[in-house]
Amino acid sequence: MASLAPARTLIVAPRLPDPPKEHTGNPFTTAGDVVADCDLPGCGWHVMGPRAAVKKAIDAHRRAEHMSSQDPFVILLNNPRL
Repeated sequence: MASLAPARTLIVAPRLPDPPKEHTGNPFTTAGDVVADCDLPGCGWHVMGPRAAVKKAIDAHRRAEHMSSQDPFVILLNNPRL
């Protein structure tokens, strides 16, 4: 059984995944994880995971949430937020 952290404990995880070991030039075909954020004001959508799965999630998010929007659809990849 996994042990739980005591009450009132803050657990901090890194915001960005480890950089990929090999670069293909395409951010969605390089091996490794990626962090993606929707940059449209008021959206706040965020996803992290394997690059191929993130690409599918971005496409689904754009179709579901921003298809009718006139604003340009901008996704920030591995953009650290402070």
